[in-house]
Amino acid sequence: MNKYDEKAMRMYQHLKRHPADYQTVVSAFKAESDSIAFEHHRKRSKKKAAAAKYMKG
Repeated sequence: MNKYDEKAMRMYQHLKRHPADYQTVVSAFKAESDSIAFEHHRKRSKKKAAAAKYMKG
């Protein structure tokens, strides 16, 4: 779990209490998108690091 997941979870809790808050809906979708991009970047970086480790060795 990363900071974007935590932010999205807080937004969804807010939306349970205030379902008509459309600005929060848009922000929650943005936070989810950022979370996906962050995880993709993290996985890609791990793969690059592993490949670099074997290329040097």
